[in-house]
Amino acid sequence: MLEMIIYNFFNNFSGVKDMTMSWRTLQFIYEMDRMCTLPKLHDLTRLRATVCLNAPPELLPLLLESCPNLKHFTLELFIDYPVASITGHSTVRLPRSLVSSLESVEIESPVTKEATELYLARCFMKNLPTLKKLVLRLNESNGAKHEPCVLEQLVKDSRRYGLSQFKVFPTSNPLPK
Repeated sequence: MLEMIIYNFFNNFSGVKDMTMSWRTLQFIYEMDRMCTLPKLHDLTRLRATVCLNAPPELLPLLLESCPNLKHFTLELFIDYPVASITGHSTVRLPRSLVSSLESVEIESPVTKEATELYLARCFMKNLPTLKKLVLRLNESNGAKHEPCVLEQLVKDSRRYGLSQFKVFPTSNPLPK
């Protein structure tokens, strides 16, 4: 019975074109996916999601699979202690449906020692041939910075994968949870 209520709840959002999902909503979706298959949001073309860096590695692909026609994705990452990596020890596998639709990704993240934010940027570059624009907003308020050679390699990767627009912006403003 609960599964049907949840399915109907999400099905009511099927016509939405632009959505913002909080971390709590994503945790709920992740838990509910174990009970029932969530409906696809076919009309959704723009999504902003807040994700904890120690989220299960399956969460991001699960979220993106439910949005087969997504064009613009903004991913806001934050640290929740104890720190573990969203990527875990596996690679993030992006849904096949995104290969033909996603054109723009923006990642807002604190700089992490594990460089999880750079790993995710590289995953998007590597797996999405339709990606035209990738923007990284790296929060350096904790004093951490990436080595210049790491960022230079990411710039080279962006050229190799044919991105028409790749930008990295350092920020010192703490990102909200």
